[in-house]
Amino acid sequence: MTKTEVCDSPLVANLPPSSFRSSSQLTSSHGPVFAKVNRREGAGGWSPLVSDIYQWLEVDLGKRTRITAVATQGRYGSSDWLTSYLLMFSDTGHNWRTTSTGRQPRGFSR
Repeated sequence: MTKTEVCDSPLVANLPPSSFRSSSQLTSSHGPVFAKVNRREGAGGWSPLVSDIYQWLEVDLGKRTRITAVATQGRYGSSDWLTSYLLMFSDTGHNWRTTSTGRQPRGFSR
């Protein structure tokens, strides 16, 4: 994307199901493929099997992509939502690095 290009559409909206992976899922209706904003399919979003800090969601964008914003929302029709997350990136899918401000990993909280 050049400096004059503007992205007004979600990056994940048209990604295939194989682009989404997670540490776990509550049921098949709560799988990572349902982790898209403004979707009501399945159970209305991704939910891990257990709620702890070791759960993760991976989205493969297919190529190196500049990310300028991240939107999250609770699972449709429920009171499930996240309160904080750590954004990481990788070119290989094996060696992950955090976004950072100086030397500290940058986490996000509500």
